[in-house]
Amino acid sequence: MESLKNLAAQFIENVDENLNTLKRKLEQLESREHDFKVELEYAEQLSMKKPRKEVQNWLQEVGRTKTEVRNLEARVKEMSIFDRLTLRNSIDRHTTQVNQLIQRGVFHGGLTLQVCDSGVPMVTTELVGENFQKNKNAIWEKLMNDNIPSVGVCGMGGIGKTTLITHIHDQLLSHPSSSVAWVTVSQNCSTLKLQDNIANAVGLGSLDEKGERERAAVLASVLRKKKNFVLILDDIWDPIKLDEVGIPANEIGSKLIITTRSLDVCRMMNCKEIIKVEPLSENDAWELFHMHLGHSATLPSDIEEIGKSLVNEFGGLPLGIILAAGCLRGVDDICQWKDALEKMRDPSLGQDELEFGEVFQVMKYSFDNLNPTLQQCFLYCALYPEDNKIDREELIQHFIDEKLIPEMNTRRAGFNRGHTMLNKLENKCLLERGDRFGRKYVKMHDVVRDMGIRIASMNSPRFLVGVEATDKLKDDKLMEDTVHSPFSISNSSMDKLPTSVYKLQCLTSLVLRNCSLEYMSSLENLKALRRLDLCDSGIRELPQGIDTLTNLRYLDLTCPIEVIPDGILCKLSNLQYLVLSTEAFPIRAEEIASLRKLETVRTRFRDLNDFNACVNSWKDGGPTNYLLAVKNYTLLHMMDHDYFEFGNTVDLKEIETSASIGGERSVILPNHIKSLGIEKLHSVDIVTIFCDQRAFDLRKLVIRSCYSIKHLLPCSCFSVPALQSLESLYLKYLHNLSDLVETKRSASSALHTATFSCLKKIEIRGCHGIKRLFTLALLYNLQNLEILMVYDCCKMVEIIEPSDELDPQETSSSISSTLLNLRHLELHYLPELKIFCSNTKMDFPSLKHIDIEDCPKMKRSPPLPPLGTSKDVAGSTSTISLAGIDTDEQERAKWLPL
Repeated sequence: MESLKNLAAQFIENVDENLNTLKRKLEQLESREHDFKVELEYAEQLSMKKPRKEVQNWLQEVGRTKTEVRNLEARVKEMSIFDRLTLRNSIDRHTTQVNQLIQRGVFHGGLTLQVCDSGVPMVTTELVGENFQKNKNAIWEKLMNDNIPSVGVCGMGGIGKTTLITHIHDQLLSHPSSSVAWVTVSQNCSTLKLQDNIANAVGLGSLDEKGERERAAVLASVLRKKKNFVLILDDIWDPIKLDEVGIPANEIGSKLIITTRSLDVCRMMNCKEIIKVEPLSENDAWELFHMHLGHSATLPSDIEEIGKSLVNEFGGLPLGIILAAGCLRGVDDICQWKDALEKMRDPSLGQDELEFGEVFQVMKYSFDNLNPTLQQCFLYCALYPEDNKIDREELIQHFIDEKLIPEMNTRRAGFNRGHTMLNKLENKCLLERGDRFGRKYVKMHDVVRDMGIRIASMNSPRFLVGVEATDKLKDDKLMEDTVHSPFSISNSSMDKLPTSVYKLQCLTSLVLRNCSLEYMSSLENLKALRRLDLCDSGIRELPQGIDTLTNLRYLDLTCPIEVIPDGILCKLSNLQYLVLSTEAFPIRAEEIASLRKLETVRTRFRDLNDFNACVNSWKDGGPTNYLLAVKNYTLLHMMDHDYFEFGNTVDLKEIETSASIGGERSVILPNHIKSLGIEKLHSVDIVTIFCDQRAFDLRKLVIRSCYSIKHLLPCSCFSVPALQSLESLYLKYLHNLSDLVETKRSASSALHTATFSCLKKIEIRGCHGIKRLFTLALLYNLQNLEILMVYDCCKMVEIIEPSDELDPQETSSSISSTLLNLRHLELHYLPELKIFCSNTKMDFPSLKHIDIEDCPKMKRSPPLPPLGTSKDVAGSTSTISLAGIDTDEQERAKWLPL
């Protein structure tokens, strides 16, 4: 009897286990059913597809099976334990049935069929906005141009590419001499399937040939016979080799239009013209929403305010706006409107809870089409705040820390790889590019970011940021999860790190930016570290054990550390990136020179000798990115914000002339220098460095308080293209400067034509020895000068030297080409200045702004050139500002624009 009880209990246990297995299998089947339904709903919105018959049958069987299993579950709940034994066979049968449906739910031919006949107008969705009409007109114009055989239309998912092309399709149908065929390609479309779809679309029927090449030949033959024919290939995910399919490319008589989410696809398919569809403006988005909500709908003001906020959450994405309008059509309950807005603002909500889940499913197709590495890069970008402009270089550094970029031979090679990856995400319309003050950045569309956060939320958090990190640092489990991941804390007020951080022996990246730490314990256990970033961390003493971190590639010590002991840096032989504080611890040349792998460095040296020694060690290479200084960085801090816009910068300052031994010394410039600042270099031969070939690519030059300089360029520099790339020149407090260029009258001493040829801006201040700034001969080299600013030069009597001091023939030939691009002129505190130029024939057609202050001896007759007319300088406004000039009102009237 006991054995029968045991046997019955075992059977009952098996029945329960089998029932649980059936439930799990059914959940898997329901998930697949849900995904298919979402995809089919999206296809139906395009008005060009319908479900395949086998897909419809499968969905019907799934529906019946779900009902049967639910009925079975209900019966089980009502039965006694022993009665359940009678249902064992039924449970097993339904489990087998569910398994079979799961296996059958793989449709290699896709879920949908093409339903649009090329001769029948499509059911188009009306869109609004200036951009829509502009894009439509642009595509039509290109189709009518015989020299443009192919047009690519790209943009993010749901942006309205297909809808736009449906309007083009219908417009072509109404054109008497045109014919058009539409084929939807979609993901994983084989060449054979595409050939069949094209054949059906052009009325060719089935292709009997079995081989791709034979079928391609038949298709090409048919398409070549068509005149004024347009083939539309919609929703392309991967580049198609047109010749392998049988589509004649770039041939007169036929046109090709493609739509895709990837700019790369357009380029790789050699589209002659590419149009990118952008999101709707705020006003157009609201108009579209209101139109789909119902033309007669008049919303109460409180609901309208919520509606506009909801529409803004979609960031101008038409698909989302249309779906939102459909969900809220006829709804007058403000609570439901608020709930919809709240759901859109919370990307962590699951799709089942969100009425607009189709939008995210459409966006996710683009994500799924990325390789795993690009998917991780995309998800990393989604962690940044909404509308954040993410600096590309900073982002790529994080990719390197995350090992999303494999270890490369050089740091620059890793950044090149990172830029390539970001370009791919941009080209797939998952990132947007931008430029701010010369720094390139990327940002995410709000809906794309929400999709990324939803995907990322399924994974464990890998980064700790800000105040949130302070509490989580004490979580031992979290610290175990972090041990193999980069560790980042930013904007935290914590004054010390917990001891657990110093035990992470596998930690590869430690970033402690904008904290208040002041002190760190020994880092000797963190020997796997490759990046250590203490920028603005508050650390005042160099952490112990840093000299043991021989794997370091990146070290940023921009913090108030006062001393770096000698012999520390030279042990970090793998450093590729080194940034040291601008306020303390000048470094010995030997330390920097020993780091042979350096690619980026920012540091300052004890004196000019150390600087020259280090730069000399780089004569065969050296860092490709640098900011180098002697003494302090004070000169650079005084300059305008764009001082570093050109890149590699050297700032030289030395006050102690006693350091000079044995007469004048020279300055050795590093390779690829772009900006140079010089201050108080006494007993140093400065001007000859401009003849050095390494200075030929200099873009910005600042010289301040160097009293030995009489000429910026001596005659010895005339034969070479000195300063040929210079764009900005600042000369300040050079008390002995008498001329920009040493004056010689012989023909053999003519200035090289390339010298100063790119110069756009000149600022002269406090140079009391100079009387005349330019000669007419020098003006030949200044044809690109746009801005001229002269301040506080007490002996300056004239800006341009009088023409009678030069050969008349030379003067005559120079008149028509004098400072053609000068547009901005400022003259301040010039007590002896009487006239701009005594040559009345000079022409300044671009001059639009004149600012003169405290030039008491300056008279008209005419001291200034006439202001250019608005016809000469379109879109600009002429302005004259006069202060401290001894003229009456009648005389001032003469200064007005001519």
